[in-house]
Amino acid sequence: MCEEWRATATHDGDLMGLAATGRRADSIGCNVMLVGEDGHIHEETTYWDAAGLYRQLGALPELAQAGAR
Repeated sequence: MCEEWRATATHDGDLMGLAATGRRADSIGCNVMLVGEDGHIHEETTYWDAAGLYRQLGALPELAQAGAR
């Protein structure tokens, strides 16, 4: 089972060592869950676009355009 999500927030506090920037950022991801026959979640893994979030906050450079050298 996969649950897709989107989050939008203002970076107004420390985020994994990155001081607050005051910028708004948008991130997407999904939680992949292994649900047993009993209906309970037995395992869960989260995938999200951390690099995209850090780019929006100015902590990573923008990617070069395709074909640029």
